[in-house]
Amino acid sequence: GCFFAEVRLQGDSGLAERVVLKEAKKESYEGLPQAMVDAMKPMFGINRMDVRRVRFNAVIRRKDPATKGWVFANGTNNFHVIDTSSSGGTVYLLFRDYAHGVRGTEMAALEGTSRKGRIRRGGG
Repeated sequence: GCFFAEVRLQGDSGLAERVVLKEAKKESYEGLPQAMVDAMKPMFGINRMDVRRVRFNAVIRRKDPATKGWVFANGTNNFHVIDTSSSGGTVYLLFRDYAHGVRGTEMAALEGTSRKGRIRRGGG
């Protein structure tokens, strides 16, 4: 899964940056193809997300996978941290959070919608 995190760039008193972390599974080559595609985006006029691969000594898992959220209704955490240092750590893709958590414009609003074969601009 993906989640937001705050990365301190220069220690506790330094600059902080909000990022998105996504676990990169071994079967997906630890995120290398995603990082390569992101690096090529400017060649096609698309902004890149500055994807970086990082290795942590732990992985976060939900205590109760049937509960979608990371926090239970009573306010307690629905996650626990598992040490993965003995197996080489866990690779994550680190993306810059350009949207700052604000919901982006849906594609229908940008491209328009089709109803009865007619295209209506702006998602009408």
